[in-house]
Amino acid sequence: MADNKKTIGAELAEILDDFEKDLRKETDKAVKKVAKETAAKIKDKAPRTKTAGRHYADGWTVKADGYGGYVVYNQYKPQLTHLLEKGHAKVNGGRVEGQEHIKPAEDWAASVIVERVKREVE
Repeated sequence: MADNKKTIGAELAEILDDFEKDLRKETDKAVKKVAKETAAKIKDKAPRTKTAGRHYADGWTVKADGYGGYVVYNQYKPQLTHLLEKGHAKVNGGRVEGQEHIKPAEDWAASVIVERVKREVE
């Protein structure tokens, strides 16, 4: 009798482990897709210069953060993100107005992520 309970318990634990692995895989897939779409949205709205070379707007990409999530960041000119988003003072006085391009994409990702994860899990 004790062997049957142990076997049923072991089988149940195995089923739950498989479910957890599938759930993690689908969740990761949904989060990664939203992160990539967020990077693309920022890239579309980011300010672009007319000079040659690497553009700030082209630097937006995604990388895994090591904790099961993803980070959307600018790999070419990360020091400009705050200055371009919020604005900054000019050298000779005055102020350059910011161009919001990160916040709208961040808000979109926050509103979409839960629904996307639910859809992938189902």
